[in-house]
Amino acid sequence: MLLGADPKTQELHAPKSMSLIPLMAQTQKNSAFCLDSWKVSFSLSFLKGIALTWFEPDLLNAISGTEPAWANNYSKFIIELMMNFSPHDPVSNAEHQLDNLSMKDGS
Repeated sequence: MLLGADPKTQELHAPKSMSLIPLMAQTQKNSAFCLDSWKVSFSLSFLKGIALTWFEPDLLNAISGTEPAWANNYSKFIIELMMNFSPHDPVSNAEHQLDNLSMKDGS
């Protein structure tokens, strides 16, 4: 997500469109997020599609004291996101994208 961009237009739903760096930077530098659980809640608010579907069962079925480990630990939340939604081989993915670059039609 680009800082200052309209959050309604941003989607974190697939490895191709997901970039965690801006989201992580926003939560790390903002003093409003002093608790990890707040950082997790803020980050969850941007999820859509398959990423939201992945976390929904834990969110909807959470009973006090039985929350998943990532619910109150931002580092674990980011690890969970990256394990499930980042490219499995980022180097090959980048090479493939570079090999298939093309100019868009100007019309």
